[in-house]
Amino acid sequence: MPKVLIISAFDLRADLGNTVLWRSDIERDFAPDVDRAMEVMRTQVPNLVVIDAAPPDAPGAIRRLREDPDTRPAAIAAVSRHPFLADADVLRAAGANVVIPLQADATLWDARLDELLKVPRRRDARIPVRLETWSRVSEEGDVVEGNALNISVNGLLFESPIPLEVGTKLDLRFRLPTHEGELQALGEVVRQEGRPRSGIRFLVLRGEAREAIRSFVESGAAAGSRPGISMHSSALSSEGTQWEAALRESEALKAAMLESAPDAVLIMNHEGRIVEVNRAAERTLGYSRAQMTGKTIAETFAPPSDEHPRRRALARHLATGGGPLLGQRMEITARRADGTDIPAEITVTRTHVKGKAFFTAQLRDITNAKRAERLQAALYRISDASAAIEDMEGLYVAIHRIVGEFMYARNFYIAIRNEKEATVSFPYFVDEADAAPPEAKEAKTLTDYVLRTGEPLLASPAVFSDMVERGEVEMVGSPSVDWLGVPLKTQGRSFGVLAVQSYDPAVRFAETDKSRTRSPPRSSARRPRPASSTWPITTPSPGCPTGVSCWTGWSWRWRRPGATRARSRSSSWTSTASRSSTIRSATPSGTRCCRGWPSASSPRRARATPWPASAATSSRW
Repeated sequence: MPKVLIISAFDLRADLGNTVLWRSDIERDFAPDVDRAMEVMRTQVPNLVVIDAAPPDAPGAIRRLREDPDTRPAAIAAVSRHPFLADADVLRAAGANVVIPLQADATLWDARLDELLKVPRRRDARIPVRLETWSRVSEEGDVVEGNALNISVNGLLFESPIPLEVGTKLDLRFRLPTHEGELQALGEVVRQEGRPRSGIRFLVLRGEAREAIRSFVESGAAAGSRPGISMHSSALSSEGTQWEAALRESEALKAAMLESAPDAVLIMNHEGRIVEVNRAAERTLGYSRAQMTGKTIAETFAPPSDEHPRRRALARHLATGGGPLLGQRMEITARRADGTDIPAEITVTRTHVKGKAFFTAQLRDITNAKRAERLQAALYRISDASAAIEDMEGLYVAIHRIVGEFMYARNFYIAIRNEKEATVSFPYFVDEADAAPPEAKEAKTLTDYVLRTGEPLLASPAVFSDMVERGEVEMVGSPSVDWLGVPLKTQGRSFGVLAVQSYDPAVRFAETDKSRTRSPPRSSARRPRPASSTWPITTPSPGCPTGVSCWTGWSWRWRRPGATRARSRSSSWTSTASRSSTIRSATPSGTRCCRGWPSASSPRRARATPWPASAATSSRW
């Protein structure tokens, strides 16, 4: 019967009574402190010691148990009273096998506690052992010879001339004094000690190995055998399947890590043919596992037309194992199963298994990162244009051209609200079919909806119909296929809308397009910009005849804080930069305001050059 010794000045049953420690087949003893506990352990060493870590000297008490030869064999579970097990590292360093919370969840901790309770008896003996690792990263030999310092049916403590990496799977061959013939086992390195020493857990004991080890350990019970549970031969019939199950569990955990990896992982043999992939590879490339297995990179995701030197270098590396690419990250173009190309980063590493070379390729889709780079570059260019272009109409054209470089913008307009007059005007309007709408009172249009809510809107036909039914908008003109609008803001208030729309069913917008026209990503790289650098969109200003001739920035607040611009060559306006936004306010006097904008009663509209007719007859503005 397994034995547990609980060291605590308090009754822990209320907290740990639902765990395996209070199971009916467990024999329990109690000690108020470590001195009394060591007295008890002089006569009978328990399988598991549970020590309350509440006293400040708890780590010292654990070290005393580990240093005493009579108490050293027992497994130790420390009960932490700290939130989030803050003292776990200290307690483990002192010698605790496991650190559990005071109110331990049985579903989380019982398996580990039960494992410690079932630690079998082991025997100190110096036994020559020959190890052969399943895989080695280096090209050196995969055979290691050393000595076992103690052994049980669960595993052994191995001393070798070189350290073994935790998690390494290996074959073991050794001989016992009480058994004729060589014994074999499959094992895994589970801990690493100094000098170097490695704790190896048996996963599978082949043939007579389990019975031979049990007999060897039991024969030394009178001397040289450490306390633990005696493994009777009647219990051995199920042990083989238990450790085979442990092997399956270990492999399942590693498979879970591979499958849950966010990046695509492809494993290739020495011929460069894919032998294993994870789910992220299927999602990223659009192929199933069966479609990729046995194929090369060139046959899966490398575009045939991609003759970039790096692609050729990658192909050469996979074919010959040479070249400088091993472990290096590089950008490539990957082609998905549907024929679309995506920018990607790839890193290739090499591993040797039983003398055979395997390559692991990690592929990361960097589409979003590249899109963000293009967006930020576009914003910088708009910032530069705002400082360089004197003509507002030219500035609007520049903005339209730049936006069109990273999204569909054949039909593009800028709408500005005049709060004083409660009207909306369209200083810039380019459309495949319609001329610019006249300045009008605010109404239930999509543009006015974005102005009212201050939120971006992607209106597909279904969304638009639903909004019409709810009475939030009204039908104006013939519906477009998709309409995307984002608010232009200053100090948290919407003063305008930037919108694009599509009449072609083959051209649809997505939620990612909405984010492209909203906030840019933060970047650690700062590019010097002039003091007047900001997203230049007009907004109504007192004293401006056009009602649209004040410059301001989006809520992104990209204008450099603290910058001040002196009075311009035209005495009609001044500009001061602030942390939140910048308004170039016009004076009523003079025939020109806001850097040369005509003081006509209505702004000029940019008219579209007719494109081939392919869609609806009017816009949904």
